[in-house]
Amino acid sequence: MTSRAVPVRAFSDLLGVAKSAFSAPGFALFSRLVTGWVLAPGRRTIAAMFIAGDPQGIRSLDAYHRFVRCGRWSIDAAYAALIGRGLPRTSVTARLRRDARLFEGPPQRTGKRGRPRARGARLESPDAMSKRLANSAFDLVEYDCRGKTVAALVWSTRALWYKVDKRRLVTVLIARDPAGVMADAFFVSDDEDATDAEILAAYSGRWAIEVTNREVKQCLGAEDPQCWKYQGPERAAHLSLWLYSAIWTWYIGTFGTAVTWTPRPWYRKKATPSFLDALAALRRTLWAERIMPLSIFGRAHDKIIDAMLDVLATAA
Repeated sequence: MTSRAVPVRAFSDLLGVAKSAFSAPGFALFSRLVTGWVLAPGRRTIAAMFIAGDPQGIRSLDAYHRFVRCGRWSIDAAYAALIGRGLPRTSVTARLRRDARLFEGPPQRTGKRGRPRARGARLESPDAMSKRLANSAFDLVEYDCRGKTVAALVWSTRALWYKVDKRRLVTVLIARDPAGVMADAFFVSDDEDATDAEILAAYSGRWAIEVTNREVKQCLGAEDPQCWKYQGPERAAHLSLWLYSAIWTWYIGTFGTAVTWTPRPWYRKKATPSFLDALAALRRTLWAERIMPLSIFGRAHDKIIDAMLDVLATAA
């Protein structure tokens, strides 16, 4: 193997982490689409990704559009596959595929010659377990779901997800809606000490992480600093996340539940601030600190200054 092939192999291996999230044809589309995303110049449209990622036209452009628009995905399964990566100081809680192949743990060694068994008997799929289990087999628990206390029926067991991690048992959890309205949900966690309620709460907390990532990139421009050498990229990411937390900490401590945003006619029921509101409030405060000492006080001037501060606060 040449040195040039190593990075390509590493990238392919990285894509392979998400393999369990798709069917075999879907994973092939995913791989070519992501590769095209990396290679495509200019705007990353589906057509541009198709041209760069599938130059031979193995599949049609419409196939890629359908894959993104309505293809069968189980993105949480891609996160779940991280269980087998042995990440230090990290526990993984994610959705579990309803058709995951689960096994009992390896049986005790018998002392006989030969290679010991790596796994026990095959277990039912999570979906089959769900269909078999009556409500009486579940426990009613309450957990924190993004600040609200929510009740759920839960059933869990320890199993070996051999395809993902050949050594450690994981907790397989089925959550059922007590009202019977929502379909059963399946979760997996490699935290052997976590309770069922803690597993559900940990997964619910993922939404806050997704929102944070989006706002750090779109509102703070975390990808913009051009510091590509040494620890520059890593430190730029750290600084953007720190700044995000600092702005929220400042805003909540300064304004509490007060309304700082301008009410809009199309959003009359807005009751909580967004990160852009917190950022605008900080911008306005900082600009006011610079501009006000240089301004002439008076009724007309105050209106002009207020209007100017509003524009500066919301400028991209």
